[in-house]
Amino acid sequence: MDVRKTIVGGRSEEPERRARHSRGIEVLLKKAAVDDDFAAALLESRGDAARLISLELQEAEKRILSSIPADTLRAMIRNTVVKRHQLSAFKTASASVMLAALLVAGSSSCDCGEENDGSMGIQPNSAPAYAQSRMLSLQEALEAYRTDHGLSYPTTQQWEGGNPLEDYVNAGELIDPWNSAFHYESIEEEGIAANYRLKSRGPDGLDSDDDIRCPIDPDRHSW
Repeated sequence: MDVRKTIVGGRSEEPERRARHSRGIEVLLKKAAVDDDFAAALLESRGDAARLISLELQEAEKRILSSIPADTLRAMIRNTVVKRHQLSAFKTASASVMLAALLVAGSSSCDCGEENDGSMGIQPNSAPAYAQSRMLSLQEALEAYRTDHGLSYPTTQQWEGGNPLEDYVNAGELIDPWNSAFHYESIEEEGIAANYRLKSRGPDGLDSDDDIRCPIDPDRHSW
């Protein structure tokens, strides 16, 4: 039996349990995108907002949420798009209904509008926030990987050789809105990858001033 630990939908009881919880941040963002009162509550108190919809967050998710700067969170809410067929689910006050809507969708690909004309169908002014949203998922996956691999992140060689996070995210999550791979580099200490750097190189695909830093602990995970 193929037992995967993917955070975007599992194939056995344990993966389904992990998928259900690890999409909590996505639920919060999508709920906030369609509910101004909830968005205000989320910006005011992230833990209280989760409790409003009976959403149980993992400890890792709580740490991630608490480390997102308010301006970044506000931009992520503003640029999160909920597909029309999911609107009714995210207008409820039930986290279980929202999670079910995500699992039925079956992927974490871009929920972009039909008339967008930017990269990957995203409006150009929304692409940086979308890049940060995707990196948020990657950073959560990196922490899960570290927990499962002796407190070591993937090495640069592993990252460049494929998708070392294949048990946690789809390969498409490694691509930024400009169809370039997110730039990842491990930091080796005492024989393990003790830290990492992660960013999007932005629309020009080069190391330059338009690079986009990862949203979680950017000072620790940036060049």
